[in-house]
Amino acid sequence: MTLIEELMHLYNLDEDTLRAIVAIQAADLEKDARSTTANRNGRLATTHRQDQDAIEARNLVMKEIDDVRRYNNDANLARSIASAVLSDARAIEAARNDMRENNEDEGDDVEANGLQIEHPGTSLARWAGLYMGEQAGKEQYAVEYQRTQELNGTNISQEQSRRVADWWSAAKECVSCLDQKSHYEIIVPRCNHPYCQECLCELFQKSFMDESLFPPRCCHNNLEGAELAFLLSKDLLEKFEEKKVEFGTDDRTYCHIKTCSTFIRPRPAPQRRADCPKCGAETCFRCKQEYHRGACLENTEDQAVLELAEGLGWRRCSRCNTMVELVHGCHHMTCKCRYEFCYLCGGPWIPKTCNCPTWDERRLLERAQAIADRDGHINGNEQAGQVERAAAMLRERHECDHLEYESFGGQFECEECHDEMPLFIYQCRQCEIRVCRRCRFNRL
Repeated sequence: MTLIEELMHLYNLDEDTLRAIVAIQAADLEKDARSTTANRNGRLATTHRQDQDAIEARNLVMKEIDDVRRYNNDANLARSIASAVLSDARAIEAARNDMRENNEDEGDDVEANGLQIEHPGTSLARWAGLYMGEQAGKEQYAVEYQRTQELNGTNISQEQSRRVADWWSAAKECVSCLDQKSHYEIIVPRCNHPYCQECLCELFQKSFMDESLFPPRCCHNNLEGAELAFLLSKDLLEKFEEKKVEFGTDDRTYCHIKTCSTFIRPRPAPQRRADCPKCGAETCFRCKQEYHRGACLENTEDQAVLELAEGLGWRRCSRCNTMVELVHGCHHMTCKCRYEFCYLCGGPWIPKTCNCPTWDERRLLERAQAIADRDGHINGNEQAGQVERAAAMLRERHECDHLEYESFGGQFECEECHDEMPLFIYQCRQCEIRVCRRCRFNRL
């Protein structure tokens, strides 16, 4: 254990006492050094090595004392910065509260950020806990929580606020890795499923490569807000902002060189040339091929794919142009880009403006048969009854939000991503789709 740990943690000393102890120890060492130098002359050669050992030991202790001094100075600076941040943040929050009182829609905007922070004070409490101690963080959270509840017209006692702060500061189990983590290492969305720093970073990185996971979310609650700055690196946050632009662009253009395929930000019309920011190659904004002058030529490869898709009954998303195949379920399709449309005509589903039927009866019965077959070996009469039950359930619950699940132990295949699950699977209580942990929390 280092000297800092002994003094600060074992004895729990205040700053003034620590400073006095450091000063006394430094003075004693300097006095010892002068005494050793004065008495060194005339001593036997055999004691020279002992003198050297004493000097090295004294230097090590002096280094420890310097470390304590730097630690104390850094801590004072951090507390001063944190105090200034809290003071400025309270002023900003007061201004926001004034705006909220004058604008009834402001409260909805605060709640729509996807995190169960309920007020900006959670960020203040994290700063206070990180730089001024856990107790300071809990006290700050309790104050800000009570203030926010009062602004919302709910009067609560200080004791109630303290209990909420105790819950907030307690260690929680990460819903992804199931490890216990401190409140400084997690965020808690509105669905109350905590995510630790490591799992949060992994989810964000996966969402950059798999658009069906973007934006990162849990139980339909987007993981956004000021809380992320405590857990994600600057590079991840910058990448997230870049992907928001890319995945939010309807008619996307990528570098025509297949080995590059870098996203190129849109430019105002009528400019047609798109310069790749990575390799510098020029791509045509219209046909997505190598930049050229004059009219765009028909892409024979794309045309062949479109003809194949038409023959197989696939549908192309009108927003991101991704090919989508309906395997089971109703005609309400949700593309990986989150655009919702009718599978038959391609028109928007929200609001649904077409007169297309909601589902295809043949596909519905095929899905009902698949659900009945999952139960294993049953006789003909029982299976017919199971199929009819499943079909009736699908007709009634074809629009499912996938909010309630139950789990089954055993080896299963996820019906969404088709990964093999060796231990257990989740089954939606409403539509009975079976999905893995990732699809349940972050994809559906």
